Formats: sequence, structure tokens, C-alpha cells
Amino acid sequence: MNNFECLTPEVTWFTRTIPPHVIKYRVKDNKLLSSLMKSVDDEGDKMGHSTNLMCDMTSYRSQTFSPHKSTYEKTIDLISDIFRVNDLELKVIDIWVGKYVSDDYARRHNHGENIWSFCLYLNEGENFPPLQLENFGEVEPEKGLLIFFPSWVFHEVKSKKFEGARYVCAGNINSI
Repeated sequence: MNNFECLTPEVTWFTRTIPPHVIKYRVKDNKLLSSLMKSVDDEGDKMGHSTNLMCDMTSYRSQTFSPHKSTYEKTIDLISDIFRVNDLELKVIDIWVGKYVSDDYARRHNHGENIWSFCLYLNEGENFPPLQLENFGEVEPEKGLLIFFPSWVFHEVKSKKFEGARYVCAGNINSI
């Protein structure tokens, strides 16, 4: 039995469409989601707010550098299972976790050199800021929601007041 469910079976994996194709899945592995949150809580801000994410963030390529390497490998395995089910020759090449608190944000940017990017929302909360995808609209964070979008799409998270912390695992995907 899969730990995921496709929420947008009618959407195809084409990268060059306007509006962009955004493919959504529900991840049903709460232990994995909690382990990813723990990774950034344990490691703290490895990037020093020096990237497009103005929040606490693990290192890029956390699957290589993190003491929580096995958690990232399990996440990559889950995403690889989605690729296998869809007969796609893709692989996750980079993965990290961000922890946003009130007023944190992500600058408008894209991941242009890659084919696809993804965001996996790790927890529930009220009034969390959405991901804004250019030419698509907003994606509201929901625990277990995994979205894939073409890497050329500009996106951002605007600064907003809220309680608690908003956790997201993100990364980039290329061809095998």
C-alpha cells in the first residue's frame, strides 16, 4: 500500500504550460512528516537567512549533509515511488526543510535549472501564508500536501503574522 494519494489525476506532467501544471498528492506518513520537522528543529538555521528563504532552513542537499540523512532518504524514496507509478524517469537531486515563524517569508524566485520542484507541507496551523505561484495562484499549506510544479515558475511566500511555525520540505528534481 502506498503512503500517498494523487489529488489531481487529471493533471499531466508537462513542464511548459500556462498556467503551469501543478500536481498534488497527499502524503499519509505522519511519522515521516514529524521526522522532517525534527530535522530543522535539531539542526537550526544552517543557511543563516542567506538564501531566498528568510526563515530557518537546513542545508541544501540535506540528503548528503544532514545528521538526519535517513529521514531525507525516506522522503526521496517516497517521491521516487510517485515517479515510478507515473512511469517518469526523474530523481530528486536536492532537498531541504524550512521553518517559518510569524513575518518570515520567501523572496520571489524560481529553480530554473531544474525540471520540477516540490513542496511538502509538514504540519497544520491557522493563518499560515500560502505559496504564491506565478500564473497559477495560491497553494494553501495543509499537512501532508505534496505539490510538484515546473522549476521555471516564479514563486514566493509573503510575510504574514501567524501563531506557531509553518514547516515545509522542498527540493528540486531532474532527469535520471
